[in-house]
Amino acid sequence: MNGNIIQKRTIKNWDIRLLCIALILILIGSIGAYFIQTDGNKIDVIGIKIPTENGQWVKVDLFKPKTATSSNPAPMVVVIPGFSRTKETQISNSLELARRGIVTLAIDPYNQGDSSTTLSKDSVREEGYGAIPIIKYITETNVFNYVDKERIGVTGHSAGGNAALQVAAYFGEEANRDKKSSKISSAFIVGYDLSLTNKTLKNVDSNLGLSYGYYDEGSYRNQNHNAHMKNSPEALEMVNSIFSESDKISSVETGKMYGDSDNRTLRVVYNEKIDHIFQPYDTSDVSDMLKFFTTSFHINNTLMPTNQTWFIKEIFSLIALVGAFLFIVPFAGILLRTKIFSSLVENIPKPISYTKKEKIIFAGTFIAAILIAFISYNSIPKISYLLFRNASKGINTLWFPEEANNPILLWTLFNGIVGLIIFAFTYKLHWKKNEIWNIKTDLKKLVKTIVLAICIFSTFYGLVEITYKFFHTDFRFVLIAVRPLNTTILLVSLMYLPFFFIFFLYNSIRVNYASRFGGQKEWISILICALENCLGLLMILIIQYVHLAATGKVFWTTNWLFVGQLFGFIPLMFIIPYFNRHFFRKTGNPYLGAMVTCLILVMVMLNNSIIHVPL
Repeated sequence: MNGNIIQKRTIKNWDIRLLCIALILILIGSIGAYFIQTDGNKIDVIGIKIPTENGQWVKVDLFKPKTATSSNPAPMVVVIPGFSRTKETQISNSLELARRGIVTLAIDPYNQGDSSTTLSKDSVREEGYGAIPIIKYITETNVFNYVDKERIGVTGHSAGGNAALQVAAYFGEEANRDKKSSKISSAFIVGYDLSLTNKTLKNVDSNLGLSYGYYDEGSYRNQNHNAHMKNSPEALEMVNSIFSESDKISSVETGKMYGDSDNRTLRVVYNEKIDHIFQPYDTSDVSDMLKFFTTSFHINNTLMPTNQTWFIKEIFSLIALVGAFLFIVPFAGILLRTKIFSSLVENIPKPISYTKKEKIIFAGTFIAAILIAFISYNSIPKISYLLFRNASKGINTLWFPEEANNPILLWTLFNGIVGLIIFAFTYKLHWKKNEIWNIKTDLKKLVKTIVLAICIFSTFYGLVEITYKFFHTDFRFVLIAVRPLNTTILLVSLMYLPFFFIFFLYNSIRVNYASRFGGQKEWISILICALENCLGLLMILIIQYVHLAATGKVFWTTNWLFVGQLFGFIPLMFIIPYFNRHFFRKTGNPYLGAMVTCLILVMVMLNNSIIHVPL
């Protein structure tokens, strides 16, 4: 009896200690991220909601150097993220431009982040995904009286890069019509060259720069079917748009600045050794962007383009992210010792004996899970298009409106159902005879478990909200981000969560029953489960990028963006078994772990994507 009391006290003390460590990490990470993001309080970072046409709105992050005043107006650059990305993903551009005295406005494009959906059927050309009304607001009002309205630029990555060009073309056409200079003096296009055509470029009255990764996954769509800019027809079209027929060049010298920034004919092409997915996180790409804008805006800044601090902010945000995830289990442990939730704690069932027969069963299911994950992943997008046609076409709908996450939903649903069938089959044939476990629960405990999961979820995202309110930072690292939630995401999640839960429940059952062996070290057991979650998906990435390195072309072409999502999805898949096992250790059943991981991780995915809901 005394031994049990001591053990319980030890566990309780560990929960409290881990909780304190988690909160300290969150605090250190958030303060550090704030300090770097504001460049030691030299930059004001403010979130703004700007109303636009048709009752729409755009959420922006304003990076205002304190040197920018009404008596000393500074240039401004509007930053547009790419497909399924939010304004925070462009911190490398936003922060580094602001550190050089340039006011920066990073936007959430329409249908992404915290901006509204759009009613336009051609948002990129008509609205620049929200950048066009924002630039009109900047130039046609006196709100931004600290901005030099003769030096306004725009940049964006991927779809945002296309939008940047379309914005330049839109205001160039307006300027030609009104016989005046364009509102856009300079535009820097990153990771997109398909719209560099005479039809678009003929209207541009702006300095133009292009940055295109040498290993860009989408380059198979280019006229030369590669990412080499020297002889790229698209790059040549952009540069030659300033020359007469007799002066046109036959090949591009990357990094060379053609034309004259004073008359807005500056043209430059960069071809950094980076791929498409990670281009916004490449210091050389950021450096080239800085060269372009400091040159076109005639800024003499003592900071070299290579002097960058944004990645330090990413490291601090990672520390906060680790703290946030570390917070979850000990907080649950403390709640499980309260009177209302203590009844959820059950004895932990005995693990499976590690016999030869068990090894064969495990090896078979392990290989099957990996192969099913691998084979099914790239087959899903076609089915998703058929089932969720409106969202797939970018049409606003109430029927599963998350365009990029719908294929992920189907993949997890399929793998969850197949996994449960395999588990039920092996359980009936072998394990049931040994009466190893009882996974059944009653309604009262199930309801309590749901309430507890919601409490943990709410507290977790409460920490996100508090952090964002005080520091204007969240918990993130590169492609993984825990952002503050909005009402739309919460409502939309209600249709996604039940289907995602099937996979998370299967995963918890597999990790804690079918893959927990007596005599096996805990860390090895969980690592094997984590690898089982990831290896099939990792094989896809390996094939995709080995093929790209060998041939200059990705293996899966039309699904290349879907394959690219794996960089953010695989780490989430890897950590699921760790949460499931630790929750199982505290409750003796698979349900709380499945519910908490489903709520938190699915919300992470839904909140960092593109959503087509009616306005």
